[in-house]
Amino acid sequence: MTQPSLLDLPVTPTLNELLSKQTVLSRLAKLFLDRRGVWIDGREIAKVAGAYAWRTRVSDLRHAPWTLDIRNRQRRVDGADGETYVISEYALHV
Repeated sequence: MTQPSLLDLPVTPTLNELLSKQTVLSRLAKLFLDRRGVWIDGREIAKVAGAYAWRTRVSDLRHAPWTLDIRNRQRRVDGADGETYVISEYALHV
């Protein structure tokens, strides 16, 4: 039985290589990288990453191979109609 070589291990792509691909994840990563430290409303993220999958895609960017430090917060705002709304925002931590 032969031992596996370290040369046989998969190589993790660089961030530039990941960003060069035309994928939903790369477009979402570019949004966060272009606006580092800025809180982005979840509704804006949904326009880039899809209305029904944007939370999953944000989660995907937090794990390998992306490993982006994306944080989230929620805040309550009073609407003009007297209702209180929860705004979900995300930011790439710098």
